[in-house]
Amino acid sequence: MPTACRFCSGWSRGSPPTTPPWVLGVVGMDRSTAETAWAVGKLGDLGVPVVATTLSVDGLEAASPMFFQSVPSNWVQARLIADYVEGARYPSGGLEAGQRRYDRVLVYYPKVADDLYVNTLVCDLNAELDRRGVPRDSRSWDVHRLVLDGRGLDGCPAGTKNDTEVWTPPDR
Repeated sequence: MPTACRFCSGWSRGSPPTTPPWVLGVVGMDRSTAETAWAVGKLGDLGVPVVATTLSVDGLEAASPMFFQSVPSNWVQARLIADYVEGARYPSGGLEAGQRRYDRVLVYYPKVADDLYVNTLVCDLNAELDRRGVPRDSRSWDVHRLVLDGRGLDGCPAGTKNDTEVWTPPDR
């Protein structure tokens, strides 16, 4: 999105803002970040429609009346997850047949301040589970310091050499 922001900033230097005649619209926008929201708003100010093929963050439609979201919002996805949790049953033929498969949910997510997708999805899911009285717990990890603890993050069983390995992504 930094490229889109620079692109839009270049357009807005003149007054009143004008759209280059060769820009009919934008299709795509693949990251739900504050930069994306800003770009959608700026493009809307310039009369450029944006069709998001994968963005599901809540509230982005408020950034521009020219924004079109082709996938369900995070709020809708949170409701679907809660529906699944409440409705999933063990199959017939076993001792637990017909009983609820899940009695609580663990929401496990990366802690990224400017990732609107993750933040609104976690907020929506927690709110929907709470509204329905489904027990839940939320845990996050710091994406800048990921500890591979042998419980599935690195695929290695606890007690192996990777049990306490620390991975820190390179600076970008």
